[in-house]
Formats: sequence, C-alpha cells, structure tokens
Amino acid sequence: PWLWQRSTCTVRDRSARFRMAELLIMRHAKSSCASPGLPDHDRPLNDRGRGDAPRVGQLLAAEDLLPDAVLCSTACRTMQTWELLSVAAGCDVNPRYEEAIYLASAGDLLEQLQSLPPGCERGMIIGHNPGLETLVGMLTGRPVTLPTAALVLVEIRGPWDAIASGRFVRQWKPKEL
Repeated sequence: PWLWQRSTCTVRDRSARFRMAELLIMRHAKSSCASPGLPDHDRPLNDRGRGDAPRVGQLLAAEDLLPDAVLCSTACRTMQTWELLSVAAGCDVNPRYEEAIYLASAGDLLEQLQSLPPGCERGMIIGHNPGLETLVGMLTGRPVTLPTAALVLVEIRGPWDAIASGRFVRQWKPKEL
C-alpha cells in the first residue's frame, strides 16, 4: 500500500522512497498588440491580462498551490503576470528571471527546470508558447492547448536535476475561473 505525505510517497513493500514534487506551468496573461517600434519582448499586459493574472493568483491561494520557487521569462508580459499573480496570491517568493525562457524550446525549458533547488516541493515556470505546450506534452504525454493565463499542474517524480517525465494532474483556463 501507498503512504501519502505532503510531497513524498513511500512504497512499503520495498521501503523505497520516491520524492514527489509539483510543477506549475503557466503561460503569461494576455498582452497588448505589438505597437510600432516596440519589440515583442517589451509588450505589456492588456486590460484582460491585468484582470486574469490576479485571478490565477487567487486560484493558487485557494487551492493551496503556492510555489516554493519560480522561474520567469524576462519579457515584460511574463514579469507583469508574476507581479500581479503573486500579490493576489499573497506569495512572497522572489522569482528567478531568466532571459533563456523567452521563446524557449521545450528542451531549453526542461534545462531551466532542472536548475530548481533540490528542496523545492512546488516549482513554477511562467513563459511562452509554443515551448510551454510542447513541454507539457513532453513531460506528460498529453497534448494541451495553453491560451494566455492558462495553468497546468504536473506531478514530478524524482529530483529536479533529473526531471524527465511527470503526471498530468489538472489544467485551468482563465475563462473557467
């Protein structure tokens, strides 16, 4: 039989311990259309995005899903998403802003996740498509569509530095909140 604890499960028949962690994968909230002369990297959130990000934060607080560590793209829209989300959630985690997450491939995103601290029980990454959708599919074998401000919860077995797969747990889309 399985004995479940907060982030650890134990198999009694062999006394083997497997660390279970959770990963929150979020696409940034809705951004404004490109303005003439404004690089894509610098696009801010629009009104809808500024409303959706706090709702996701409230969801994280209500579901007791606050992250221990956050990786975030350096794009304006992802940083604004985190700022609004974290205030609404009451989460005081200092994110690690990584330029390498901006428009990264799934493989590059996986490398970033492998750098999460060993003691992290719940990590979060905020980035961009198509890399995030591909990452979810690569980890879980389940194809997903991530509209802006969508959030996916994946259960990870093993240490962050060896992350290779996970189990899809749930997805939230802003229109459902």
